[in-house]
Amino acid sequence: MRLNIHVIDDDEKSLRAIRSSLKGQGQHWQVHFHADEADYLNRRKADAPSCLILELKLAGVDGLDFQQRLRSAGEAPTIIFLTAQGSIPTVVQAMKQGAVEFLTKPVRPTELRAAVQQAEKIESIRWKQREEIRMRRQQLATLTRREREVFALVVAGYMNKVTAALLEINEGTVKIHRRHLMRKFSTTRLTELVRIAAMLGIKRSDESTDDDTRQEKPGKAG
Repeated sequence: MRLNIHVIDDDEKSLRAIRSSLKGQGQHWQVHFHADEADYLNRRKADAPSCLILELKLAGVDGLDFQQRLRSAGEAPTIIFLTAQGSIPTVVQAMKQGAVEFLTKPVRPTELRAAVQQAEKIESIRWKQREEIRMRRQQLATLTRREREVFALVVAGYMNKVTAALLEINEGTVKIHRRHLMRKFSTTRLTELVRIAAMLGIKRSDESTDDDTRQEKPGKAG
């Protein structure tokens, strides 16, 4: 995984220190410097793993407000805050809003690198989860209407006999559909099906929480 490190800071001394701290730290880090938040928004790659090293107080911009705007838009990267001085309430708010670290200037190179490494681990997990969700949605799209109905009931904890009664089909047919589900989701465990269903927002209702996973009411066809 290649981590894009974005830096927004208007302090030249701080920028030189950041460049020095991150220089030559491996081929998996690519560092981008931005003059302000507008430049960052224009140049960032939203579809790539990234972290943002953000000065708390920029000219005309409050770092916490910018962090919150990114979160509200669902576009917040892992954020490392920098500041010459920060109060405890400010630190607490930043961490509650998802910041991975809050560093006081002048930042020690080892502290900054450790914070970026922590952000890298978080982004790695996040992007693996996104990739799995994408894969599971593709698998879900291969299910027939009846398989989706059986899927929703099975992961809700209904036994084969009850599922058959609710769908007005025989129990043997339910077992066949369950085998198809296991094969299509590449698993042999019911607990894994339950986890996948939770990930995709599948539930026993006319509609799931995801527009891509809409389910029809159980019908009478076998």
